[in-house]
Amino acid sequence: MRLDQFIQKNYPEHSRAFWQKMIASHAVLVNGHPQKAHQEIKISDKLEIFWPNEKPVEKTLPDCPLEIIYEDLDLLVINKPAHLVVHPAHGHLTGTLIEQVAAHCGFVPEEFGDNIRPGLIHRLDQDTSGALVIAKNTLSQNHLARNLAERKFHKKYLALVVGRPKPLEGLIDAPLGRAHNDRRKVVISMDEGSKPAQTKYKVLESAPFEGTLISLVEIELLTGRTHQIRAHFVGIQHPVLGDTKYGNTHLNELAKEKLGLDRQALHAWKLGFPHPENDKMLNLVAPLPEDLKEAIKKLGMEFRA
Repeated sequence: MRLDQFIQKNYPEHSRAFWQKMIASHAVLVNGHPQKAHQEIKISDKLEIFWPNEKPVEKTLPDCPLEIIYEDLDLLVINKPAHLVVHPAHGHLTGTLIEQVAAHCGFVPEEFGDNIRPGLIHRLDQDTSGALVIAKNTLSQNHLARNLAERKFHKKYLALVVGRPKPLEGLIDAPLGRAHNDRRKVVISMDEGSKPAQTKYKVLESAPFEGTLISLVEIELLTGRTHQIRAHFVGIQHPVLGDTKYGNTHLNELAKEKLGLDRQALHAWKLGFPHPENDKMLNLVAPLPEDLKEAIKKLGMEFRA
């Protein structure tokens, strides 16, 4: 196994990028010598890590209760609130949803073998709310992950976007790749390595807001790429309202001031997938959170989810 992969696997509270920087700065030695991140290591090798001065991390759980949509012996589906990180990562080592779920379910990490994110099938961005499924055992996790890879999951979202997309109902079929000037961003791209991405949408309502229109859009993901909805809609000049990474800064500030919206207006609304025990379809709905209900109401829309 590669050196960076091995260390990240054993110290998952830090990202692989963190460990690559540590290795590059010679803070990791193999048999007393610095190595490259891609160096393959052997069982007999001696690793030394010279840790930076950091305060120990105290484990904390989110102070918001779990909103459970569905639960049985095999899985749990929750309505994730906005602003909550799904799993530990560099910069968010504790206070995550997966810790809260593990405490609720009584997860024992060893039951999931080498999996550093026990039970997690898919994820939602920190500031996206909505339906998220977590497996309670490895058999369920493997079954659900396979169905997700085979596109047997059906995901529908609700979003407030700037403007009124035309046509009012359509398909965004555009490959996505990393932006050249900011690798943290995803953009529509024809570069080698970009991945096919398809997003269906339907405009449900539109309303005036500060000299423009805001539209409530129902969205169905046909593929599951990172930041797919956000990147596709900014790519067609209709960014998600409140999206600080891809959206309109001025309108985002107005949305916060006048609509009480302090995050991207994106909600994983409906989720359907085959149950791991019998392959019967589960079709679940995550109710809209209060902040989106209030924003829709202040815009004068009559939508009732």
